[in-house]
Amino acid sequence: MPAGALKAKIGISKAKRIWKRLEGDDFVYTKAQSTWILLKGGYKRLRELAGKESDRVTLNWTGSMMRALKVTNVNEAEGSVTISFTDNRASELAGFHHRGAGRNKVKRIFLSLSEEELNKLTSGVKFSF
Repeated sequence: MPAGALKAKIGISKAKRIWKRLEGDDFVYTKAQSTWILLKGGYKRLRELAGKESDRVTLNWTGSMMRALKVTNVNEAEGSVTISFTDNRASELAGFHHRGAGRNKVKRIFLSLSEEELNKLTSGVKFSF
């Protein structure tokens, strides 16, 4: 990735900390008169260097995906609430993960709740509108 993209993604102060942690198989090189960083281990390595959780996918680097979720419809008669994305990019990313994208086609069901979780959420809750 271009070094500038790293700064844009995580901020200058965090990028400087990552630069100091580069070691071993990671290296910096120049391409087309700009500085690039090659991290062996890819995105997982970037998360490790940034101090983010890397053993499981959380879909929460910046929080923008969760901020893009809004209640778009409340149907009192059916007792249902519809939650949708207000940002097309966040919706697209969630869709890729939900359907299984990338080389391994790993599916990460986005906001899927089990029956047990649904029961915990609704037990003792009184809905009033």
